[in-house]
Amino acid sequence: MKINFVTDPFTVEPLGIAYLASALKARGHECELMKPDEKKPADVYAFSVTTGKHKRMLEISKNLYGRTIFGGSHPTYFPEFANEEGVDSIVRGEAERSIFKALDGQKVVEFEDLIQDLDTIEFPDREFLYKYEENKNNPIKNVITSRGCPYSCPYCFNSIYRSFYKGQRWVRHRSPDNVIAECLELKKYPLHFIFFQDDEFITNPNFEKLMEKYASEVNIPFHCQLRIEHLNKDNVKILKDCGCKSVTFAVECGNVEMRHNLLHRYMSNEDIIIGAGLLRKAGIKFRTENMLGLPGESVTQMLETLDLNIKIKPTIAWTSIFQPYPGLKM
Repeated sequence: MKINFVTDPFTVEPLGIAYLASALKARGHECELMKPDEKKPADVYAFSVTTGKHKRMLEISKNLYGRTIFGGSHPTYFPEFANEEGVDSIVRGEAERSIFKALDGQKVVEFEDLIQDLDTIEFPDREFLYKYEENKNNPIKNVITSRGCPYSCPYCFNSIYRSFYKGQRWVRHRSPDNVIAECLELKKYPLHFIFFQDDEFITNPNFEKLMEKYASEVNIPFHCQLRIEHLNKDNVKILKDCGCKSVTFAVECGNVEMRHNLLHRYMSNEDIIIGAGLLRKAGIKFRTENMLGLPGESVTQMLETLDLNIKIKPTIAWTSIFQPYPGLKM
């Protein structure tokens, strides 16, 4: 069966659909990337959609001749999406196993048990991802070493996503050897930098062993995401010594009361200032994530976010306007 994954042009690699392409190819199916403005024949057109993007992709699907399967966060949270014109099937949750039920014609494919041993999953299909030269030649390649965020922030999809899998281990980690094998495979392509996409990188129970093997066997500069309250002298040294050039962490807002009571982010301003100082001393660049326009937030409180960023002097202070996604606590 020919399956075209319809996706917007990307810089950060969409590993989710690349994992699905590997699972599908292992069962004899043919998979190809397809930009939304392209017209390419296929038996099935697959869409991975977030809330908001789903509207445009739904309109695109109505002009395609073939069955359509929708997955991703929007159908996962809103199964009634299956009733929309242009939708033949939806797949809810992690889909390496369950997507085959959609191929067989099932309208709503419900959650399968989580794959607990991530080492049993095929690596993302890079040839699938690198159909277009601009993606193959991008010197930054992406890897994820775990699944499931350990936190349940009330503005984030994870706060509900984990509830779909009650009684199952939500946070799962790949073995260091498995991660290293994938990183080494990336050396077949243009590669100057690796971006680890994990929600939280340094609390990985395999962190020290992974970093030791990474430094000795891969030795490529990398970026990761972390919670600043977990940073200390020991793990920042490991990051530095093993090739970490930059990190991202979330401040979210500078007002401590709002950060604690509204966002359930319990680090103090002192934690943030100390962590930023450790990064600067180590020569590791850092990008902060901030939100403005939180419910009930005053201009004075927004300026506290600015003031805190001025104190810690990030390389990049990335800021978004708060988006209340339906179904979440905020």
